[in-house]
Amino acid sequence: MSLVGPRPERGYLVERFNASVDGYSERHRLPVGLTGWAQVHGLRGETSLRERVRFDNQYIEHWSLWRDIVVLMRTATAFFRSTKQSSEPEPAPQVAPVAPAPPATTMQGQPPAPQTDDVAGVTA
Repeated sequence: MSLVGPRPERGYLVERFNASVDGYSERHRLPVGLTGWAQVHGLRGETSLRERVRFDNQYIEHWSLWRDIVVLMRTATAFFRSTKQSSEPEPAPQVAPVAPAPPATTMQGQPPAPQTDDVAGVTA
């Protein structure tokens, strides 16, 4: 495995794609890589396999050390951009201010009488 090259597929898919996708077997002319020309152009996950194969074969046909450096730089940029976005704290939800509770009153609208301690007769 190298740093830059066509991204690998799972083994059982390789056999199926070799038979059904034009140019798929040609992308195995180089070792697979951790990142690739198709990936830095947004072709990863649930994207067109034909487009990924086209980009991988284009990379192989026009390989250069400079292109590998470009792919590595674009990969690093995308990685740090996604890391920065995921590490930023989410804004706190906006909560409406709560009004202070009104002072306690008795049913007649008077403040409650002070409580006394039954044992010592001391006001609390």
